[in-house]
Amino acid sequence: MSGYREAFRTVLTSWSRALQWTSILFPPLVAFSDNVASIQIVAGQSMFPTLNPDPRSMFLDMVWVSKTRDFRPGDVVMLKDPIHQSPTRIIKRVSEITSDGSRVFVLGDNRDHSTDSRNFGPVPSVMVEGVVTRVIFPPWRISKLD
Repeated sequence: MSGYREAFRTVLTSWSRALQWTSILFPPLVAFSDNVASIQIVAGQSMFPTLNPDPRSMFLDMVWVSKTRDFRPGDVVMLKDPIHQSPTRIIKRVSEITSDGSRVFVLGDNRDHSTDSRNFGPVPSVMVEGVVTRVIFPPWRISKLD
């Protein structure tokens, strides 16, 4: 019976340490993701051929999104989905910024398979959360976006 108690105590101690480290590391990671940069998985073909260039691949592109960089026309950006009022994010290319900077016109690179500003109109610039700067996965796709 003491063998079970010792094993249980060992597992409990391990979980306790893991929980302590999680409680120490989690808040800074959340702050980093909210304010500096985040990683986003790109679903769909709306940004083909820039992102997810091989529709037959079982791997989706994963991108690095800088939240400290200002965006300009031509940049690929991550923004809140203006159609679905949920935590969904979409990735599109900035086509145009209004002269006062308050609204942004975004387009998918693959115009035939993209829901973008042609459908929902220009979006408030505050909906843009960051600039996609790199593809970081899969390994053979690692590259910087221009």
